[in-house]
Amino acid sequence: MSSLYAYVDESLRPGRYLLACVVIEEDDVGVARRQAGKLLLQRQRTVHFQDESDRRRREIIGALAEVSMSATVYSCRHRVGRGAEAARAACLARAVQDLQGMNKAVHLLIESRDTADRFDRATIVAARERAPVLTFEHLRPTEDPLLWIPDCLAWAVGAGGEWRRRLADRTATREVG
Repeated sequence: MSSLYAYVDESLRPGRYLLACVVIEEDDVGVARRQAGKLLLQRQRTVHFQDESDRRRREIIGALAEVSMSATVYSCRHRVGRGAEAARAACLARAVQDLQGMNKAVHLLIESRDTADRFDRATIVAARERAPVLTFEHLRPTEDPLLWIPDCLAWAVGAGGEWRRRLADRTATREVG
């Protein structure tokens, strides 16, 4: 039985925390990584959706249609300036539960937030069950281009309107808390 790879990144909006989780079958990770790598422009080290032009965002979203994946964006309300870490923990805990509910081994890769990674570790350890196996690690976005995908999805869902509509058929959303 093949395992799953899950990639996580977030987007903060006033009063709302969004955590995108992209799931890719182990056998599809290599192809997906090459597809994501093709999104880089000359002199770019990563794709960060917030920094892209609207034309480029449309191009990237179009390219994501070629990636074999499933995606969920978890959303949690929080008070502006306070509670974002608790909202992240709620979203991450729900993602861990959902991932383990797929009844396959999962390797979870999370965009690093440096010293704040310790909060994620505590959340995951508290939320995960013994089986199926769920391992995790934090990476920088330059270490795996597949981390760019949840960045794009979280931003687009948070932006709403045209951006959310463009991904509606590829991205489920779940309210947490």
